[in-house]
Amino acid sequence: MRAYSLLLLAAMVLFSQCAKDDNPGPPGNNNKPSASLQEFGEANSALAFDLFDQALKSNEEPGKNVVVSPFSVHAALLMVLNGADGTTYEAIAKTLHSDTFSETSLNKAYQEYITYIQSVATTSELRSANAIFWDENRIFPYQEFTDKMTEFYEAELNGMSFLAAAALNAINDWVDNATNGRIDKILEEIRPEEVMFLINALYFTGDWSNPFAIEATGMRPFTPEGGHTIEVPTMSHDATFSFYQGQDYEAVDIPFADSVFSMTFIRPASGEQPVDEFARTFTRDDLLDLYNNRLHAGRLQLYLPKFETEYKINLNDALKALGMEVAFNEFEANLTRLGSAPEGNLFISRVEHKTFLKIDEKGAEGAAVTSVGIGVTSLPPQMAFDRPFMIVLRDRQLNTVIFIGKIENPVG
Repeated sequence: MRAYSLLLLAAMVLFSQCAKDDNPGPPGNNNKPSASLQEFGEANSALAFDLFDQALKSNEEPGKNVVVSPFSVHAALLMVLNGADGTTYEAIAKTLHSDTFSETSLNKAYQEYITYIQSVATTSELRSANAIFWDENRIFPYQEFTDKMTEFYEAELNGMSFLAAAALNAINDWVDNATNGRIDKILEEIRPEEVMFLINALYFTGDWSNPFAIEATGMRPFTPEGGHTIEVPTMSHDATFSFYQGQDYEAVDIPFADSVFSMTFIRPASGEQPVDEFARTFTRDDLLDLYNNRLHAGRLQLYLPKFETEYKINLNDALKALGMEVAFNEFEANLTRLGSAPEGNLFISRVEHKTFLKIDEKGAEGAAVTSVGIGVTSLPPQMAFDRPFMIVLRDRQLNTVIFIGKIENPVG
């Protein structure tokens, strides 16, 4: 399975001198406690459900698959947090559920999490790449800011003239390379007022711990909400899984080969309940309750559709609704720790987010050998994901949510 995510923040400069925040600096920041890896994961999962809820609210296309990467959003907003000041800083920190922690510890927590994952993941891979592009003629990033970006986020720094056509190509080429060509570009144009872009690209790959037999995949019925039943390629596996079957919902949690990550598939128990309605009421606490109390290991006949989906969303309205409105306000935003912009006041103009997700029998590209044994025994419980369902890709130790979404149509 391969998953890619991209988040872009564009910093705009207003062509007039604007009033600055009356409360400069992160208040009492040095006196705040440090964020542990566990607290970093908890903040991420809280943001995950906030973003997913907002994405569902803004989705105007019935039957559309929705997949967001809260980890990517979290990483990019942590970068911009280092350039924010005053109430703008506090608004971003609260949106990230991290306002009680010091800025330095948040930077270290991101760095330590990436180091931790790289040390424990043997067959799976989670790669988070960061870059900052700016117009060297119109904004002058502060050394303190760029030093933190390279130290904690290993960000690639690129100053250039945005008037040159090569600037747009350079940004999109970086995106293309960082996602192995899955997302070939993030920008159609650089708007005249835009002077800086902060970008996070996320890549995940992993093989299932117990791959599905390719020979067992076949066409099976799938019923999208409000639509006619269609035939979709569906994987089949009779094996031991961690699963839950209740009157409220059904779920199965499938680990990847190194047991560091897993993907959870969840659907309402009743076919009468739309997946959007279910997802809007399924909370972070419900997810933790599933992992801690409800999953049990047992034999299960699982039917799971193969799918490949792409999704894009502008997160401006979502982040405003979550409390970051001041950061988008051209007069009140305070991003003065980013750098000096002689033309006027810096603020966030747009936050673009793109994801790609693919599920198949073996997981990632590569070779796989599967032996199919034939025997006779009593029939196990069955779970068929033959109607819309939720997905959550997380690390199993900290429950950090890498991807969360809903699949309305596996071939849509």
